[in-house]
Amino acid sequence: MSEFKGTKGPWRAEKVHGWSGDLCITAPGESTPILKAIKPKRYFTDYPTRIDEDGEEWTVCSTSAAKQAGNYVATREIEEELDAVEAANMHLVAAAPDLLEALVMVRDADDDSGKDGLPRIPGAARSKIDRAIAKALNTDTKGEGHE
Repeated sequence: MSEFKGTKGPWRAEKVHGWSGDLCITAPGESTPILKAIKPKRYFTDYPTRIDEDGEEWTVCSTSAAKQAGNYVATREIEEELDAVEAANMHLVAAAPDLLEALVMVRDADDDSGKDGLPRIPGAARSKIDRAIAKALNTDTKGEGHE
């Protein structure tokens, strides 16, 4: 079986100084985050632009100017909702090395059970475990998660 070639875990989802205060995935021994969340467009107010007398374009960073222009305004509620979704996603990503390790252990135990004539994991569950491991290791040749 292929070995995981990415950054070894454990990973953590945490805010890192100097990275816009956004959640990042960090790993022991790494001097910078290994992954940073990107905010969706809905997170940001669509500030209007103005052209000055020299033809320079300026963005007017004012919520009231955005409202007056009829542009999209990200409310605090939207920001909080999207921050919660981002946190949930980043914590799931941070758990990935542990989840992969657990799935490999379950798969190997299932293989041992089969060799010993003991009951096995139901086929559909085993199939899902095998596909998830293949996706994580980038060995899935059926197109799911394969580059």
